[in-house]
Amino acid sequence: MEPVEHPRGFDIFDPEGIQILDAAFKKALNTLTDAASDHAIPAMQVRRLLAQLIIERANVGERDPDLLSQSALKALMELKPVQNQ
Repeated sequence: MEPVEHPRGFDIFDPEGIQILDAAFKKALNTLTDAASDHAIPAMQVRRLLAQLIIERANVGERDPDLLSQSALKALMELKPVQNQ
């Protein structure tokens, strides 16, 4: 699966690619939810960031849903929280 460069600067994935992205996102989301509590649902901003991180890795060629999920979670955990002033 190769992303197709869209004229506006973002990639378009084929159906197989979308299934891979979906599997990686669901796995990462489940990991976050399980880590927080049995009933927690991550905030929308976290969900968007997680999706963005997965798509960025896929754009550079990663196609393994487990590795996409793991790398996105690792990157998410390495982010420093914004301090309110």
